[in-house]
Amino acid sequence: MWSEKRLQDVDKIGVLLRFKSQFHYYHVCLCKDTDFIFCTVGEEQGFLGASAVLIVFGLFILRLIVLAERQDNAFGRVYGYSVASIFFFHLAINVGMVTGLTPVIGIPLPFFSYGGSSLWGFTILLFIFLRLDASRKER
Repeated sequence: MWSEKRLQDVDKIGVLLRFKSQFHYYHVCLCKDTDFIFCTVGEEQGFLGASAVLIVFGLFILRLIVLAERQDNAFGRVYGYSVASIFFFHLAINVGMVTGLTPVIGIPLPFFSYGGSSLWGFTILLFIFLRLDASRKER
């Protein structure tokens, strides 16, 4: 049932791109505030909104890689690549769960999914890396 539902939601993203101005569409995503938040973004904003979210996350991850590359010490570089890979794998697995490509294991979409602990975890992970980058400039 869940895989059929996700495929219907993914199909609906393309339908909303073409017919959003002509139809008042129904909300079919049942898990709007859980780890399936990408389904809701695709349903509400269409293909362009879902693509924009993926592009913004891609640029964010590329920026983390650039920041990691310019670190002076090995710890800062390894920590930066680790932060970038954590964000990438969370994004890839969450989008894969929504589209049915990967099994549902409960990985949150960074900064989008409902839940305070994941938001705090991603924020602290990112702020530690930003502090390491700021201390690089002070030396």
